[in-house]
Order: sequence, then C-alpha cells, then structure tokens
Amino acid sequence: MHIEIKSPLYWSVIGLVVIFLFAAPFPKALFDGNAVSLEYPLYVALAWSAGALFLTSLVWFKHWNLYGKGDALHVVVWFIPLSYLVSLPFAVSHHTAVHSVYMHTMYAAFFIIGMSLANHKLSFSLLRNGVMFSGYAVVWYGLLHLFGNAHRADAVILQAGQVRLASVFEYPNTYAAYLTGILLGGLFLVVSSRKWYAAALHAMMLAPAAISFLLTLSRGGLLAFPVSLWLLLPFLTLARQIALLLCLAVTFAVSLFTLGKISGLGLEIYQRFSAPLSFAGWTTLLSASAAAAVAVLLVKRYVLPALENIIDKYVTFRYSRMLLPAGMIIAGLLGGYVLFGHSGVVGLLPDNIKHRIESINLQQHSVLERATFYKDALKLFRDYPLFGAGGGAWPALYQTYQSNPYVSTQTHNFYLQYLVETGLAGFAALIVFLGYVFFRFMRNVVKNSAYQRETDLVFYIFAVSVLIHSIIDFNMSYAYLSSLVFLCLGAMASRGGFPEYPPSGEAVRKIYGKTYAVFLCLIAVGTYAASLQTLYANYLFNAAVHLAEEDKPLREVFAPLDEALAKQPDHPDSVLYKVGLLYEAYGQTKNEAYHNEALERIGRLKKQEPFDRRLLEAEYDAYMDKEQFDRALTVVSGGLKHFPWDISLYERSITLHYELGNKARLDGNKRLADSHWNAAFDIYGDVLQKIEQLKRVPKTQRTGRPFYVTPYIAYSLGKIYFIRGDFESAAAMLKPDDGESLDDPLNRMTVRWYIAALRKQNKDDPEWYEKLLAADPNEKMAVDALLQSDTEKNSGI
Repeated sequence: MHIEIKSPLYWSVIGLVVIFLFAAPFPKALFDGNAVSLEYPLYVALAWSAGALFLTSLVWFKHWNLYGKGDALHVVVWFIPLSYLVSLPFAVSHHTAVHSVYMHTMYAAFFIIGMSLANHKLSFSLLRNGVMFSGYAVVWYGLLHLFGNAHRADAVILQAGQVRLASVFEYPNTYAAYLTGILLGGLFLVVSSRKWYAAALHAMMLAPAAISFLLTLSRGGLLAFPVSLWLLLPFLTLARQIALLLCLAVTFAVSLFTLGKISGLGLEIYQRFSAPLSFAGWTTLLSASAAAAVAVLLVKRYVLPALENIIDKYVTFRYSRMLLPAGMIIAGLLGGYVLFGHSGVVGLLPDNIKHRIESINLQQHSVLERATFYKDALKLFRDYPLFGAGGGAWPALYQTYQSNPYVSTQTHNFYLQYLVETGLAGFAALIVFLGYVFFRFMRNVVKNSAYQRETDLVFYIFAVSVLIHSIIDFNMSYAYLSSLVFLCLGAMASRGGFPEYPPSGEAVRKIYGKTYAVFLCLIAVGTYAASLQTLYANYLFNAAVHLAEEDKPLREVFAPLDEALAKQPDHPDSVLYKVGLLYEAYGQTKNEAYHNEALERIGRLKKQEPFDRRLLEAEYDAYMDKEQFDRALTVVSGGLKHFPWDISLYERSITLHYELGNKARLDGNKRLADSHWNAAFDIYGDVLQKIEQLKRVPKTQRTGRPFYVTPYIAYSLGKIYFIRGDFESAAAMLKPDDGESLDDPLNRMTVRWYIAALRKQNKDDPEWYEKLLAADPNEKMAVDALLQSDTEKNSGI
C-alpha cells in the first residue's frame, strides 16, 4: 500500500493514535471487566478509534488499492470481530456479547491503522516512539505512587507484608507483562540506535523499568520474561545479542543492588508518607538509573564494536545468530537448578524476590487454581464447541462449570477465553491471523539487512511480550493492551515484505480498494454512532444514580433512567437498578403496579441474561416479599442448576422446603409435607457430597468461597428431625459449636431446639441451657412449650 503522507488527514490519524497511546493507559488501562462503572472510558476509546478509522478510510479512498498479497490482511483481520458477531445467536449474555463485538472492532481498527502508519519511515518512527514513551510515562506514574507523590487505589498493593507495584493496571501480573515489552524494547533500542542521544534516553529508563518489573513480584512475569527474551534474540546479529545480554545483566545487577532499599522505603511510605523517605527513594532510583545508563552506554560504545569486529572476522557460520539462543536453553536449565535446586544462590537475592522465586512450583496455589480454571473452561467449550458461547461467556458461565467455589471472572488464559467465547471457528480465525502475521514478519526479517530488520523489532517485542504472558493471565482483557497489541501487529504486517501483484489488473484492484475504503467508512460511522449512544445511556444512568443518592423524588430519578433504558433496553445494570427502585416504591406504597413492572422487567431480561446471578436475587426477593414461598423455591431450585457451588442457594432451598413442608403438615397434607422434607434432606446430601469433593482438592490450593453446613441449614433440618420424632438426630444436627454467641437470634433458636431435643431423650446440656437463659430468660418458656407440644402437631415455634 502506497499512501502519500503529506495529507493532513494522514497526520490527523497519527495525532489521534499518539494521543490514544498516552491517554488510554490511565483509566485503569481500559480494563474490560463487564461492569457499568468501567464502560465510559471503554466507549470513549471506541469512539476515538472509530474517528481514526474514519479518517484512514478517507485517505485510502484516494490512495489505496491492492498492491501486494500482504494487503489481504486488511480483510483477514475483520474475521476477529466477525467471529464474535457469528457467536451472537448462541451468546449466554447478550449484553456482553454485543459489547465484545464493539471491542474487537476497535482492535481490528488499530490493526488497520498500524498497517497504514508503519508504511512510511517518519510515521513509523513516530509510532514506535509513541509506544515506547507512553510506556515510560506509565513507569514514572507507577513510581510516583511507590514514593507517595501520587495517590491511586491499587497502584501499589500491600500483600504479605510486601509492596507490589501495579501502576495504571492495578494488577501487578499484567504490569509485569507490559514492563517486559518496555524493558526489552528499551534494551533493543539502546543497542541498535545510531544516534547517541536516543540511546542515552532509552538507557536512562532501563533501571526504572527493571526495578518496577521486579517490584511487581510477579512469578508469571519472572517465568515469561526469559521466553520473550529468547524469542527476540534470533532476530539480532550475534554481536548485538551478546551486547544486549550484557546490558541486561548490568541493568539487573544495578536494580537488584538497590531493590532492597527502594522496596523498604516503598513499604514505609505506603504505611505512612514522609517527604524525607520519598526524597531518599527518588535519590536512590535516579542514582541507579544513571549508573545503569552509563554502564550500558559504555557497552554500546566500546564492547559492541569490538564484538562486531571479532565476530565478523572469526565467526562465519551461517546460523551464528542461533548459537546464543540455543545456549540460553542450557543456561536456563542450569539457572533453574541454581534457583530452585536449593543451591543457596537464591539466598543472595533481596528477600521479596527470594520469597517469590522460592514459591514457584507446580503445587503453588496460583498454579493449581489456574489448572482448575483451564479444566473448567474446556468443560464449557465442549458444550459450545463450534461458535462458542459469545463474548463474556466465562464470567456468565464459570460458576455453572466450576469444580470448586472459586471466584474468577477471568480464565487467566487469553486463548482459552477466546475459545469458549467464539468456539473452534473463531479460535481458528485468531490462530490463522496471528500465525500469518508472525510468519510473514519473520520471513521478512530474515531477508532484510541487519539495520532494516532491527528497526521493526520494537512492535514485535511488545506483541510477543503480552501474547506470551497471556497464556497464564488475562492481559488482553485490558482494552488498552489489546489495542496496543493489534497496533503492533499491524505495524509488523505493514513491513512484511509481501510480493506485489503484477501491473495487469490494476484497474480492478483499484475498484476493490475503493470498495474496501467505503466498507471501512461504514464500519467507522456505525461504530462511532453506537459508541455515542452507549456513552449517552451511561451518562443518563449515572445521572439517575446521582439523583437517587440525593433522595430526589422517584419521578425525577425515573426520567433519566427510563431514557437510558430506551437506548439500551437490555442493559443488565440499568434494568436491575430500575427493578430495585420499583421494589423500594412498592415497599413504601404497596402499589401492585410497581411490583408487577419489576417482575415484568426481570422476565424480559432473563431471556437475554439467563445466567445473571443478580436477576435470581431480584426475583427471589420479589416473591419472598409477598411470601410466595413456592415461587421463591422454584427460583432457587433453578439457580442451583446454574450455581451449584453457591451455599446460600442450598441454605435457602432447604429453608423453603422446611417452611412449605410445615405449612402442608399444618394443613393436614402429610404426603406433601414429607415430599418437601425429603427433598430438603436430598439437598443436604448434595451439600455433604460437595464437602467431600472439596476435601480432595490439594491442600496448597485455595478452594474459594466457604462451602459448609450453615447454621440455617442445620436449624431447618434439626427442626424436621424434631417434628418427626427423631430427637437423637435432631440434637446431633442442632448442637452448637463452642464459642457461638447467643446474641444472634438464630443461635438462640438453635440452642432452644437443641435443649428440647436432648430433654426429649431424658438428657441435658446444663452449660448451654444456662447460657441460653442468660441471653434471654424468656427462653425457658419457649423450651417448655417445645417439650409439652405434640411433635405431630408442632407448629415450629
């Protein structure tokens, strides 16, 4: 593709992309967490990318046609959002599925823009510098928080008595993946830059980036970094490989030397800010930065030329650039033995790094938990194999497929999450796309001269660093990182050395080019319109929330909320907020219209979001408010199929079966009573079975949310035993744990029935009986009433 770069439209695109690179990281790196509170910056970014794509389409309409076979990637990339569009009919969450189509349209747009901008030397350089220097801004932003000069929740995290740096991502592991790209990109530019001031500028950032990387305390980062480094080295000459490794060694040596002091100062500042401590931290950091910069610049100035002379003279082996990567494999194995083989070398490292390295093993809880996520994701995939379950499938369905009650709305594996969302069709499209981009890029790198080859590598470094680490984490759930990766892939693809088409047929290719430009224009306009509508709906929703918090009249709150719902009738957060207000209005006025409208909205939304846990709660509350226990039981029973590890649903189900059974008994319907009570014990059996299942989980793995026989379960089942005359089982079920407080009404009722069950057997527990009377003297009468009642007629006091 050949575009004249004098066009103001072309420079407008460059300006929009550079602004995006510097602005997009700061709203939590555009984390796409399926929450209404995160939507606004995501759709601002979508509108921004649509604007850039629109300008690109205008430039292309004048200049572009199909010049080379690589231009086919302009079309192939659209299979990425198309795979999400195709999965829409099968989506388990319509809202998140549509949202995913929009987000992946944005990623495709950045790929197209990357291919456009990287075609020319000047715009290529601006794009490369934009990627690097926006990254440096993120590094300084994180350090400002470490030394207490800025304040943002979770930019620095305290964990196990150690500070972990997270910067804009608010998640250290993803920050480590990002810093891998920053650090390797900076090292590469120091070694390859022909201008001394450019090399010096990047050299000054090496120590801050390395120290930030180490302070993430990311085990996954420590494992993924050498893989990314290994994938970079074969593209460099042997001399530059050695020089880069020397610079890396010097950088980490300086960083480790100062890490203990910087980490300690960061911890003290986290606990209580002090200007002298902050000053000491900055002094130490800047000294380390200067020392590392001087050392690596000396390597570049004196060692690299000497290496090039020696290697050019004595190493004529054609595949010499593969010698060092091959040696790295052996060195990596030896290094692993040194670090993990109890050699004592690890003891020389700073304590925080030492502890993280020592905890790296296959039985470590995060490894076992991820293995469970992956196994459960494959179970989900088997039920939606061809086109997947749509965008947002994992957060919607993971509780249905989970093997234990963990809480994780991310699979911690980008590729598996993509597989469950788009199925084999979408996954194949992704792999073919990535494979073709990397294959053509690598082929071009091998063919080109050393300098031309190495100028392309910054984009490759970033893409590889994030994509490799995404095997074990959810980096691509940050829309900023996904956009950056696709931008880098586009830049790689633009310089792929694709053969050009012969001159014949150029007129036809021009028609195709203009048709494609029109297609891009329509995509951009449609996406921009959709983003504006979503942004306005989000604004109206937040306005309604603000009015409600100010206790404004309900009609004033409903006005913006209803307008938001008119624009997004199936937005779960808006609908549920309206339902909550309707329930509140019903509670105050007892106007059935409010109650009926709430149920109607819940019913409509359930068709689009059948697995939304909040809908279950809203419907359950509606029926419980009107004491429609049978309908509430139906809701809970359905919920157990979707949320089999939610102990609160078992608790409610057993309680409702008790209440409905007791009501049937009082009505003289013993058969129905027994049916409900037998069902309660069947559910209890399921609880015990799952508790046994949890005992088989490895001890080093965290099982997640509590799952046990709750006091409400024990209370309901104990009463059933008591009414049926099985006092021994009732006492065993109701027996309180040591140390339970009788200030809690449920505990008092449980002990009341426990004492009665014992006395029905001519037994007693004087200690608990005295505690019961001390808590409430009226409990004596309540116990006596239970003892005097006929259990076949007992009303369940």
